[in-house]
Amino acid sequence: MVKTPWTNRIIKTYAMPKFMFRAGQIPLTKDIIKEINTVLFQFVWRGRKDKIKRLSLIGDYKDGGLRMPHVESLVKAQRIVEIF
Repeated sequence: MVKTPWTNRIIKTYAMPKFMFRAGQIPLTKDIIKEINTVLFQFVWRGRKDKIKRLSLIGDYKDGGLRMPHVESLVKAQRIVEIF
């Protein structure tokens, strides 16, 4: 099993909770979600061009991914939870 890189831990531990709290407070358009994805992946690749497809990074360890958060899915899930 591959260990999660430190950048992935930083994103999951510090960035995503703050983002998800704010995402629950304001409506987000697809453009905003796309920009957030861009910022997260620029952080992972240190401002350079992506070397691996983003969907590959989002995948599970057993599928060769690094379990990066999929922002659009997280926002949709949060909206569903808020309904109930």
